[in-house]
Amino acid sequence: MIPRIAALALALTLLSGCATISTPSPNARGIPVGDAARTGPPDSPIQVTVFIDFANRLMETAFTTVGALQERTPEPLFVVYKHRPRLRGSREVALHRQSAIAAIAATRQGKFRSFLSHLRGQIKPGSIPPSDVLLKSASEAGLNMVRFNRDLSDPLIPVQLNADEAVAIDWSVGQAPQILLNGRSIPTNPDAAGAALAREWGLVTMLRESGVPSAHISPLLSQLHRSAPPASARNSKPRPKPQDPTIHPVHWSEAHLALGASEKDTLVTLVVFVDYQCPFCLRHETTLEALRKEHPGDLRVVYRHHPLPMHKNAHHASAAALAAQELGQGAAYHARLTETARPVVGRGADPMDTLEKIASDLGLDIPLFRAAMKRHAPRVQNDRDESRKRFGVSGTPFTFINGKAIRGAVEISILNETIQEELKRARVIAKRQGLSGRALYRVLVGSR
Repeated sequence: MIPRIAALALALTLLSGCATISTPSPNARGIPVGDAARTGPPDSPIQVTVFIDFANRLMETAFTTVGALQERTPEPLFVVYKHRPRLRGSREVALHRQSAIAAIAATRQGKFRSFLSHLRGQIKPGSIPPSDVLLKSASEAGLNMVRFNRDLSDPLIPVQLNADEAVAIDWSVGQAPQILLNGRSIPTNPDAAGAALAREWGLVTMLRESGVPSAHISPLLSQLHRSAPPASARNSKPRPKPQDPTIHPVHWSEAHLALGASEKDTLVTLVVFVDYQCPFCLRHETTLEALRKEHPGDLRVVYRHHPLPMHKNAHHASAAALAAQELGQGAAYHARLTETARPVVGRGADPMDTLEKIASDLGLDIPLFRAAMKRHAPRVQNDRDESRKRFGVSGTPFTFINGKAIRGAVEISILNETIQEELKRARVIAKRQGLSGRALYRVLVGSR
């Protein structure tokens, strides 16, 4: 088990372009649940932990965001509610804690969500619920009021509240509200949180296809996220470009799809090694599309193939993309394979139904398509072997900008920095030597 987890940790590091993270323990544990209110299946691969303070004016936004995540998720999430009332810097500490204690008492009767719903309807954002409002909310939620009032003075509830506080400190949670997605803090804005959820499902898909049981994924990802440096530490210094100074003579053939500027006009060529079953390649495609629009007359993107061993259907998808390119529908077929946040070819046993349906939708002759796939299967393997042995490609996406290697689905600013450098270099060489097109590219990458 340990070698597999070590490999997965390395894969996540390489594929995401993140800072180096430590190898997780084979007994990785996520955020402890304890007696907290929760909803959804405990074995979900994604645990959403919400740290709440009823008196915080941003709490309503956080609740809205959690609701949006539950609507957008392709599978049910395990949502856990923990309390983080303001404990210092407030003259009304007792009232902050009183609201949390009332919520825990409601949780004991299985009425947390109902209590929360009634409470939210009776207080203004940022106001501290007075005792009478708490009691009214409990009554309207259908709680046993004798038990509720007794639990309000139960000395064990403050103990649970202190336990939530300890968890918050242990997981670097500051002031509530704060939402953790498998241990990683995400924005309380619904759109930004939704994007974070889509990325997390991409990681889940990769781990599932690597053989990790769904019930083990949330603890594993929680430990991986936890071991990464916090955003403040990552941003305290300029982030180094994830590239080496070597210029690699990476070439391609007419069989490969090329999008963007014409070969004659191109000054900067990006050769991207992709795996159509890799969620990070799908995310990277959005960045590449933005770059093509930003540099319409100077930049060209060429797609080569590096199906990873853990993605059993990726080789077929690459062969299908090459077949469609031969039959005149390469760009459209590539767009269909990359149009969603999750791989079109999943982890099913046979992807051919999906691949042939796309071909049929694009008007391709299926017998010709199948024959072309067989012809291009060796080319896919050749792409993978050459990229691994000659150029050191070990994960996807892997981008070469005029031969300069950049690993992972990095931010557009990192790619643009190298592109701007290469535009200057290419213009100087093109003017000095009177070169363009493939001849210019050969000089730029140091091959004759």
